[in-house]
Amino acid sequence: MTETPQNLSLQNVCVDYDNQHRALDGLTCSFEPGSFTALVGPSGCGKSTVLRTVAGLIAPSHGEVVGAGDNDTGYVFQEPTLLAWRNVYDNVAMPMRFAGLSASEIDQRVRHALQMVGLQERLDALPRQLSGGMKMRVSLARALANRPRLLLLDEPFAALDEMTRMRLDDDLRDIWQQAKSTVIFVTHSITEAAYLAERVLVMRDDGRLVADLSMPTRQDNNHFRTQASYHAACTTISDALGHNAHDVADSRQTQKATD
Repeated sequence: MTETPQNLSLQNVCVDYDNQHRALDGLTCSFEPGSFTALVGPSGCGKSTVLRTVAGLIAPSHGEVVGAGDNDTGYVFQEPTLLAWRNVYDNVAMPMRFAGLSASEIDQRVRHALQMVGLQERLDALPRQLSGGMKMRVSLARALANRPRLLLLDEPFAALDEMTRMRLDDDLRDIWQQAKSTVIFVTHSITEAAYLAERVLVMRDDGRLVADLSMPTRQDNNHFRTQASYHAACTTISDALGHNAHDVADSRQTQKATD
């Protein structure tokens, strides 16, 4: 991977839709290079809008995004959005072909990305021959093949069964530790946010940030879900989601989920 982005931040960002609905209202936050941040909040609070704004798909009505670049960003949506008539290899390779990379460079990147997501043996499979979890792995590989410094994921595992989702959460953490990308992960799941992230940003339904929470440092990935620190982190996120504070500035103080 290339160097991680420096000083990625949203500075007093507002996003208005049709001059009638404010999706984000004065959002200010920053993301350290190589960090993993989860973004949680009720439906319609602006989580996906944050990702789209960071990716440059939406222009802020006010404020600015600093430190993000279109060429350095990978985006994984909730649906895998694969071409049904193309095999796994071609689905992963397609964006790089459009970008004009050489055939040898594309081949190296595709094979490496598929190895990272555990699909190196399914190069020739068509999407209809894959499970839902495998399709999401292909979508993730497609983003990783571009070697993004910033990886944005918008509820990519929400439609999957719980066991598949847990396995992909494990895989995503491993991939993040290998790739050293800055990750922003949108989820409705408190347990998923507490498991995946180093830090959790909690939004409320008016498009404002209500809490910035540091997650516990884990000692053992294999048993983290059984540890008291994990359950305490889940409780901290849950409490923040039920928080009704009106002064956002006060709530921006970083809180430790647990020691």
